[in-house]
This record gives sequence, C-alpha cells and structure tokens, in this order.
Amino acid sequence: MPATHRAVTKMIECSSERYFIPWWFKERRKREMKFRRMIGLGVRVSDLDWGAIGPNLLTAVINECDATAEIQPIDVFYPVHYKQVELLDDPELGLSDLCTQRTVALHLWRSLLPKTYKPGSVLDQIASGREPRLNLSSKVFPG
Repeated sequence: MPATHRAVTKMIECSSERYFIPWWFKERRKREMKFRRMIGLGVRVSDLDWGAIGPNLLTAVINECDATAEIQPIDVFYPVHYKQVELLDDPELGLSDLCTQRTVALHLWRSLLPKTYKPGSVLDQIASGREPRLNLSSKVFPG
C-alpha cells in the first residue's frame, strides 16, 4: 500500500492524535472519553487498551477506507502464528522452515518470547547478532 493511500494517512492521523477516541468503541465509552477530554483529563493514546492503535485500528481503517484489496496473506508478515511462537526457539528449525516465498517480515511476538533462547534457534541467532536473513532479492511488494 503506498504511503499516500487514504488508509495509511488515516492510521497516522489517528495514532498521532494525543487523545484519540476510537470510533468503534461503544457509545457510552466514547461519551466518557469525550467528556474527559473536554475537562482536560483525556485518555492518552498510550493509555488505550492493547490493540487500539494497532490491529483494531488497522482493521477499522481498512474497512472504512474499503481497502480490503490491499490485504496481504498472513504469511507475508506473520509466517509464525502467535500460538506457535515456540517454533522460533527450536534449534532444529531455520527461517526457511518457518517462512514462505512470500514472507517479507517476521513478527517476533515479543511479549510471548521465552527469557532465554536455545542455542542455534532463530531467536538465539537474532539475539547474538547472527540474525538469519530472508532472501528478499526476488520478492516484490506491491505499492
């Protein structure tokens, strides 16, 4: 998706607003947040629920901007599902085992990672500066 796309612009505007009020919140909560903002006690973006300016905002903006045609398959950015995060710490697996030909990024699910990594695992390689590389030379990303 190009940086000038309406959905990108909307995401940046929303996440940059100091007291952003998500339009998909329930009416009662939106009224409370508007009142708090009016009296100088607005809820800061950093204090919103998890996902409010992440996946929830992205979903709402994609739907509002009718940008569903821009959605990429899950393996492009999330080849390892959060319920499979332990695969990143398996020394018998490498990036080529975890990614597809379309993968351009690997989300690490930081909050779910173990405190220490098994020697030789993808996580160990990343943490020790020997990060495995994706072969992006033949990949084309639209936009």
